[in-house]
Amino acid sequence: MSYVFQHYPLIRQSFFQKLLGQHPRENAIIEVNNLLAAKPIDRVTPAHITAIEKKYRTNIKKQFQLNLEEFYAVYLNHCLQDRTLDDGEVSELEHLKNIFALPDKAVTYLHEQVGSLVYRDCYKQAVADGHLTSDEKSLLVQLENELKLPAALAEKIAKEVCEQFFSDHLDNLINSADFSPTDEKELDAIARSLTIDTALKDRKKQQLEQLKTYWALENLPLAEYPSEQPLQKGEVCYFKIEDVSWHELRGSQKLDVHPAGLTYKGFYLQEPSEQKSANNSVLRFVDQGTVYLTNKRILFIGQLKNSTIRLDGIQSTTPYKDAVHILKEKGKNPLLHFAKKADVFSLILQRLRTDIRK
Repeated sequence: MSYVFQHYPLIRQSFFQKLLGQHPRENAIIEVNNLLAAKPIDRVTPAHITAIEKKYRTNIKKQFQLNLEEFYAVYLNHCLQDRTLDDGEVSELEHLKNIFALPDKAVTYLHEQVGSLVYRDCYKQAVADGHLTSDEKSLLVQLENELKLPAALAEKIAKEVCEQFFSDHLDNLINSADFSPTDEKELDAIARSLTIDTALKDRKKQQLEQLKTYWALENLPLAEYPSEQPLQKGEVCYFKIEDVSWHELRGSQKLDVHPAGLTYKGFYLQEPSEQKSANNSVLRFVDQGTVYLTNKRILFIGQLKNSTIRLDGIQSTTPYKDAVHILKEKGKNPLLHFAKKADVFSLILQRLRTDIRK
């Protein structure tokens, strides 16, 4: 008895079918299904099929070929659950093909369709850790041969699976907004092991380079920056940038709040259209100048006047793609607008403020 197929009830005869001694033609293929459910595959004979055809006055092989192909595909899928075909299963499948009179072309197509699903699933499992060992490669070649997959199809599946894994891995790195030197080495190792095309490897290169910069700003010693401005004892300059405009809010108006839950890094990795710019309609331009960022303060050397913001007097900051809004414990809360490198300024400022609080 087969446990692959389930028994289904026959369709009831209509009044006129009973009157004329006819049977619903669909019952022919249902009886074939029930035959497969009731007997071992190798015990189903051509005579059984012929008897059903006579009963329903139909040619099952012509009228229901797609159903017969589906039966074959179901049993093939069952045989491949252990990822292999033994001699007995090969014999049973050949038997099904013969009693159903399935053409070679149809059987080849079914093996390719069902086999490719199995092969793809196995390939995904093999590359789940990002690496393909020599043993795994040998097993996949063996499976390809057992499934009788065309070499071109197997190669196509392998390429698609590897590229999808690598693409997902890239996206996970970027979504985590963290890309350490260890992560970079692992990414290169995965690319080599899975033979990833250079174009795909460089698909998110710009964002990865941003993440490398961000990781260095957060974890490596900050590079000292020469300052033309006099510094206090123990004060070190870590950033300088020109063409910065100083803005202040008009009256009691407020800026839009930066989207909650996004880190500085996650925010700056968004597409420009998704990032928020400072709303200039509620801002008043005050001055234009150069900004120096030290371990103690922000120095703004403007065209009209100079200003100082002590880091220990900053309550919070809100990043934008092109600006930083600084909320101070006392006094006015400026918004510094940058022509470039607003992200670098924000990250260094965040780190220096963290160091002060330690």
